[in-house]
Amino acid sequence: SIDFIISDTGVGIGEKHLERIFDAFYQADSSPTREFSGLGIGLSIIKYIVDIHSGRLWIKSEEGVGTEVVVRLPVIE
Repeated sequence: SIDFIISDTGVGIGEKHLERIFDAFYQADSSPTREFSGLGIGLSIIKYIVDIHSGRLWIKSEEGVGTEVVVRLPVIE
């Protein structure tokens, strides 16, 4: 398999939101005054692509520290 690891030192994702972040259009902060924009569809698209290639996807995140996204895809010979 091959792993792609993407990490940042941004605001992070709260633990209570981690179980839903792959849901289409889900946004941890859906208030009209939220600081960061976006539709909440990017991670659901990535999950779909990884799934159809028989891969795995997981996220580790801590608020105020950052986020790490790991995509594992099988190597097909």
